[in-house]
Amino acid sequence: MPTLVYATCTVTDLNDVTEIVRQEPGRIVIQQGRSLRPDPVTGLIPPAPPLTWVDVQLDEATATIQPQAARGVFHYLRQSDATLIPLPPEHPEDGHKLVAWKLDELGVRPGHPFRLNLRRGDAYVAVTPGAARLTDGTAIARFVHLRDYFNAERLAQALVDDVCGGRAGQIPAAFTVLVVEAR
Repeated sequence: MPTLVYATCTVTDLNDVTEIVRQEPGRIVIQQGRSLRPDPVTGLIPPAPPLTWVDVQLDEATATIQPQAARGVFHYLRQSDATLIPLPPEHPEDGHKLVAWKLDELGVRPGHPFRLNLRRGDAYVAVTPGAARLTDGTAIARFVHLRDYFNAERLAQALVDDVCGGRAGQIPAAFTVLVVEAR
């Protein structure tokens, strides 16, 4: 039985806003960004907004995940044979027939919760909406499809580096990359 390994990379924007990543036993949650700067009046850091971008339930015993993503999140299943499947809600209703067929084969229906059984070498990749200010979903999908790291940490960091493209300190919106892989 494969083991699930996950990695996240979060990029802070030029206004010191960062996204919150909560890692709990059996669950990873990425929430909308909050400022790292204290409020000038109270001196306190404002609480995070309640919007959840990504919520992934992990079942280590069966190497199964149940991802839920808000609209605007790019998320994919990259199978060990390099097949890349865009997952709902980003999957267009009239999308490519191969993608629709693969989603049906996996039991994934847009608008419904779904579970993915990961096999050794498979990876789930999610990128929060802030990355869309720097690149588009096609570029992210191409990067994930072509890179064969078989290492969650390296893939997450490489994808962040690719999206940022050398713009350190000039990132207009915070974003996070999550990779869950089956080893």
